Amino acid sequence: MRVYGLMHRAALMSVSVSILAAALVAPLFAQKSTSNGWIITPVQGYVPWWASDFDPASGTRFDVTLSNIPSWDGPGDPDNFRAILNFGPPFNEFTGLGWDVTLQAIPPSWLSELALLIVNVNGEGVILRPGVGNNFGGTATFNSGGVIKLADVGIPNVSMPDNRLYLEFYETFDDFANGIDGYWLSGTLTFQVVPEPASMMALGAGLAGLLALRRRKS
Repeated sequence: MRVYGLMHRAALMSVSVSILAAALVAPLFAQKSTSNGWIITPVQGYVPWWASDFDPASGTRFDVTLSNIPSWDGPGDPDNFRAILNFGPPFNEFTGLGWDVTLQAIPPSWLSELALLIVNVNGEGVILRPGVGNNFGGTATFNSGGVIKLADVGIPNVSMPDNRLYLEFYETFDDFANGIDGYWLSGTLTFQVVPEPASMMALGAGLAGLLALRRRKS
């Protein structure tokens, strides 16, 4: 299924367009800056991302294919492309993120300004900026080298009370008011989501109860 250039590849995932209702409580790079910033940023306070080896991520991974998704204006602008990733139960915790994407920034817009907001229904989550440090226009490909666990970069896992993540593609600096500053031309985003431990314990207890019931009946 393709929704304005966004296509999912996970049997349990559905994608739909929605208006993002999350409140943005952290500054979102409201002005042009020559600093490198961070690639993955929590919405509530910034934590630096560093290049290093990471432990293999565990859990279930879902791939989302991108194709010509426009990057319009600043966060919250009605022109921005939004989508919901519905993982369904029992997946209620977002724990890791990977990317292999090709971006295009239309000068004077910069590659570093293309951003993706990823939050839960309560507005808690992270900001992804694959082109951080590339303060110029043009086209380039960025790869995370696998799934990066949020905990490995000092960011808490993000709970998903409704089993969903809410996405908004936006510009950290709007060079063209009500116009397209760039594109997520192609590539894949990988989301690692798992059941929270409490859910797994409840599931285990339920299965144990069913087994005990079957034994009594037999």
